[in-house]
Amino acid sequence: MERPEDALPILKDAVDSQILKASIFPSIYPITVLAETYRLMGHTDKARQTAEEALQIFRQTGERCFGAWALYEMAIIQSENNSKQIEEAPHTYQLAIDLAEELNMKPLQAHCHLKFGQHCAKIEKTDLARSEFLNAIELYRSLGMAYWLPMAEARLSEIDVKTSTFTES
Repeated sequence: MERPEDALPILKDAVDSQILKASIFPSIYPITVLAETYRLMGHTDKARQTAEEALQIFRQTGERCFGAWALYEMAIIQSENNSKQIEEAPHTYQLAIDLAEELNMKPLQAHCHLKFGQHCAKIEKTDLARSEFLNAIELYRSLGMAYWLPMAEARLSEIDVKTSTFTES
């Protein structure tokens, strides 16, 4: 999302309860996208609150596909530096990965592995980060997701350089 500030008013309208009742899409989806928009704009508390709202709907309705996306978004929010829930991020990433695997949502699995790897790298769990990046690379490659593959490979290279620099010192 390149211009989240432009998307915000549209998404707020989409989340309006009257519009949601008439929508063909489950209500979790626009709420999850709204949470992502708040996160991209730096409104972490609002993003967390909105993602929690999407997860609450997931728990009530069992909309598992969009629930997996909501878990993924919540994990990203939790893993941000200023998050009060940073220690919960690994568990939430794992829930998202497990549900995505169960539903055969391979692109989401790949995204989860990439973001979880980034989280692990940030908290200096390099072995786990490397494993997550390798999982993401394997999935992106098998799916032909050429846009995302170089990002995952670059993250893996950063870990490898950091690890080799550390061991050489």
